[in-house]
Amino acid sequence: MNKHIFIRSSKKVMRVAAQLLIAISIFSNSFNTYGYEKFKDSTLTVNQELTIKELFNLITEKTAYDFFYNSDLEELNYKIVLSVTKAPVSKILNIAFKDLSLEYTIKGNDILIRKNIKQINKTISGIVKDDLGYPLQDVNVLVKNTNRGTITDIDGKFTLKVNDKEVLVFSFLGFKNKEILVGDKSYFDVVLELENNMLEEVIIAGVASGTKRKLMSVSVSKLNEDKFNEVPQTSVSASLAGKVPGVTVTSFSGSPGGSSNIVLRGSTNLTGNNSPMILVDGVILQGSLADINIDDIESIEVVKGASASSLYGSRAANGVLVVTSKRAGNLKDGTTSVTIRNEVGIQQVTKYLDLSTSHHYQLSPDWLDQTTYTQYYFVDYPSDYVTGWDPNIVGNRVEKEDHYQDMPYRVNNDLQKQMFTNGQYLTNYAGIGHRVNNTSIFLSFENNQNKGVVIETEGYERQSVRMNIDHNISDNIKISASNNFIKTSNDFLGGGTQAFFEVLMTDPDVDLFSNNVDGQKYNFYPNQWNTQFANPLYDLWVKESDSEKTRFLGSYSLEWKIADWLKFEGSFAIESQDYQSTDYIPKGTIIDLLSEETNNNSIISPQYSEGSLNKYRSKIDNNSLRATFSFNKKWNDLAFNGKLSYLYENNHFNSLTSSGTGFTLPGIPSLKYIPQENIDATDYQTDQKAINYFAIASFVYKNRYILDGLFRIDGSSLFGEEERWQNYFRVSGAYRLTEDIKIKNVEELKLRAAYGTSGLRPSFSSQYETFNVNDGSFTKSTLGNKYLKPSRSSELEIGIESSFFKRFNFVATYSNTKVTDQYLLAPLPVHAGGYPYQWLNGGELESNTFEAMLNSKIISNDQFSWDLTLTYDRTRQEITKLNIPEYSTGPRSAFKIREGEVYGSMYGVDFVRTLDQMSEQLSSDDDITNYIVNRDGVVVNKADVGTVDEKPFVVLDENGAEKNVKIGDINPNFRLGINSTFKYKGFTAYMLWQWKNGGDLYNATAQYLVRDNRHAMIDQIYTKPENKKTVDYYQALYDAQALNGFWVEDASYLKLNEASISYLFNKKDLGQFGKYIESVKLGVLGRNLLTITNYSGYDPEAGYDGFLFDNFGYPNFSSYSFSVELKF
Repeated sequence: MNKHIFIRSSKKVMRVAAQLLIAISIFSNSFNTYGYEKFKDSTLTVNQELTIKELFNLITEKTAYDFFYNSDLEELNYKIVLSVTKAPVSKILNIAFKDLSLEYTIKGNDILIRKNIKQINKTISGIVKDDLGYPLQDVNVLVKNTNRGTITDIDGKFTLKVNDKEVLVFSFLGFKNKEILVGDKSYFDVVLELENNMLEEVIIAGVASGTKRKLMSVSVSKLNEDKFNEVPQTSVSASLAGKVPGVTVTSFSGSPGGSSNIVLRGSTNLTGNNSPMILVDGVILQGSLADINIDDIESIEVVKGASASSLYGSRAANGVLVVTSKRAGNLKDGTTSVTIRNEVGIQQVTKYLDLSTSHHYQLSPDWLDQTTYTQYYFVDYPSDYVTGWDPNIVGNRVEKEDHYQDMPYRVNNDLQKQMFTNGQYLTNYAGIGHRVNNTSIFLSFENNQNKGVVIETEGYERQSVRMNIDHNISDNIKISASNNFIKTSNDFLGGGTQAFFEVLMTDPDVDLFSNNVDGQKYNFYPNQWNTQFANPLYDLWVKESDSEKTRFLGSYSLEWKIADWLKFEGSFAIESQDYQSTDYIPKGTIIDLLSEETNNNSIISPQYSEGSLNKYRSKIDNNSLRATFSFNKKWNDLAFNGKLSYLYENNHFNSLTSSGTGFTLPGIPSLKYIPQENIDATDYQTDQKAINYFAIASFVYKNRYILDGLFRIDGSSLFGEEERWQNYFRVSGAYRLTEDIKIKNVEELKLRAAYGTSGLRPSFSSQYETFNVNDGSFTKSTLGNKYLKPSRSSELEIGIESSFFKRFNFVATYSNTKVTDQYLLAPLPVHAGGYPYQWLNGGELESNTFEAMLNSKIISNDQFSWDLTLTYDRTRQEITKLNIPEYSTGPRSAFKIREGEVYGSMYGVDFVRTLDQMSEQLSSDDDITNYIVNRDGVVVNKADVGTVDEKPFVVLDENGAEKNVKIGDINPNFRLGINSTFKYKGFTAYMLWQWKNGGDLYNATAQYLVRDNRHAMIDQIYTKPENKKTVDYYQALYDAQALNGFWVEDASYLKLNEASISYLFNKKDLGQFGKYIESVKLGVLGRNLLTITNYSGYDPEAGYDGFLFDNFGYPNFSSYSFSVELKF
């Protein structure tokens, strides 16, 4: 026996003594029983919410009373709200036990608690319906504070034995709970209202403490696991696409294991990364989200703007993603939950580029006699020639006189389909949660294989193990640990993306699968007429490019509830990452084919590489230490939440690159088999430290007037020594109108506004003098800057939130963001000590974003439901100030950075598109009637149409030189997401559509294809004679690889990004197996299923370096899979 709880002792004497004590106390003739006798006792003042057990502890602490009770009583965890002043203990217990099946007995200083078994004296019945009048099946009907109850049948009906004083509790998923006193009624017609979970969901990011959405004064979006478990994505970042307004997720590449590019409310950085800050269970990530298993995630909170992200200071101008993993604390005591999910499927390229199937060379009269190659006129072939490059072929192809590309190949292989294959997709996942007494633990394991769609590559593999533990040391102290170990491996394309270039440029009458003369696979030069390009499959097969990464994320916290209004939390977080990559070209790799004369005959003589090896290894060790005091107090109608916090960050990075050429032994990829003089090594190391202090306070008056403010001070070693400390702040407020004004069919209407600041830290080397070192000598590179400070983002945000007709939630937000003190690489004058550049603060980028979301439960009952969510956003951004000369950046320097320019604007030359344009640059002796706009939309000389002289005209400036003009803008007009979920009984159909309207994409892939006469537009074989155009004309369109507006395309699309059809078998459906299995879910899943677009490339999301730009990247592909999920 302890002071509060009677527990059966293992010692017989103690057990007998305890039983005698209770028996004597209960059956003594001098007892006082609740409800029968009043007595004089101690008085207490209690104004708080607490459990029955906590009440017993409080009374024991403040008075001379001791409690004796069975620790298994279910009522001990029942929460009550007490507001009494100097009340006797008896009165307090009377109030506390009002709705409970408990009674107490007082003997001296001892209070004994036991069940009050009431007589059940009547049978009641009724029906439960939704607000539209449809009956609800499987509604839980429970007698409050007991284990007695039932569920409604298929017609929504129920019967139950109760007494008049008991209270019925009706609960059903998606609907508000309802309590009804039995009284003298015997039949109940119950209507349940839909639950507005969106208003009640709790937000933890960007606020002082967990706050219900309806009390938020800033914009934070939240996705719970139900928003991404219908089609679990390989990466967490991909799971955000189309589901949150203001969030742009772009998969620039389909490369397995690649991370999607995430931008929140437009770009903030002119020179660097625009990706948000990421926290996973309190760990500030230096790496990406690509390795995090989505099956482990409970929620993702998206903090989009500086006003909301001010709490995170100098790293948060790009916004913040707060990721929370699953735990087992919500399980009932003594229970275990098990989830096993297996998914297997295939991956496919669903769109292939249209290529030319003809050429413009003269054919031999007997060209049809050949079956393995195209026989050209004026070319002599060896009698045993089959395919590929052969030095014994004599002569060259001769162009047709008309230069039309309308001659067929004898063999027309689809080389894209030969290189792309059906890849395998596999996920095995197991998650186990268990809770016992004060401890809960969640364990999971995942194995993921994502092979990709290119032959001779193994793609991406990931194994992930997670262990999350929570333990309540006492009622006031809790410790938690989150651990995630991840191992990944990736087999990249041997030779990189050059394979995509080569497969598109190679003529279709070749055999990529023929062997080399030395027996190696994939004939090195499959094309006799173009040895500029090797066989794309050869590099994929012979060259090795792979990586391995081990990653550990850990966070550990202690939470101490010092008082009802005061809490302390200390935490330590760590991220450790070891990354290794290898690029290996074996000794004996073919690098060229030459001709060797032997016995008056030419034979193929392969030239071999001596081999090379490049090994890269990096190590990341990041840790942070946080100490926080949280305040939570309520005075009548005024509620206060506050936080004081200290954060220390320590980041270490080091890398080593070793490379060498010329193996002494073949087949062993080790640097020790390369001569020492052929080996180079480079290392790099950085150490960063930061100290941060911040305070935040939130006041809510009468649950309707909300005011919030914060102040943060950041000190970082990345700032110049004269700018080590930077300040950030936020002020925000909200007013819930419907708490004062009742509007018909409007449950919630809130107005909010916020203004805040956050920052972006410069790179490690930006503040220092740097040098370029080569062969022991060095040259000056950048001049140091002790006044360098982080970029500063200032944002004004206003918004409206509404819930209406009990089925709709609407949120609209407008934000204006100005990012000043951009850190830019400025050119220096000659007299600056020989340093050509210096990083300095200058420039301003301003953006305006409007975003909206409409969430609706169009239909919701026990048989059928339809949830529909629409998201919309539009961003406009402009470079409003630039303190250095304008410059170009991005792929092929296509994007102009200058004051007054829209960020994301492409510049280059352009062809004359209209006759009015042509008139402006005609010579005085020329006439506009000599010109027309042809079918490609460019102005040409009318007399030259269809001849080798036909060519477009470039737009000229006033001096007659080619004019550099704006040729495109990557920013879309708007983005729209459509998320729909239909459910009928156990059947679920889910779709996620994304519509991007507007936004340009430079198609450098198409431009190169024209250069080599491989683009389908050059193919004239099916063109009417009067409409044919020459290859010379198309070479003029190629324009010698210049950035040209002709190759800019509209990248609008409508994409079916996710879809699934599934059926859930519950315990009842499973019959006898339901004794062991909670549910079985079978599903067919699809990702990136359909793209409707006028863009001619593989995918309108192509790009790199943060810009839309198509240049022979790994195409995005579709996946189709089957999933089985079991829950126990």
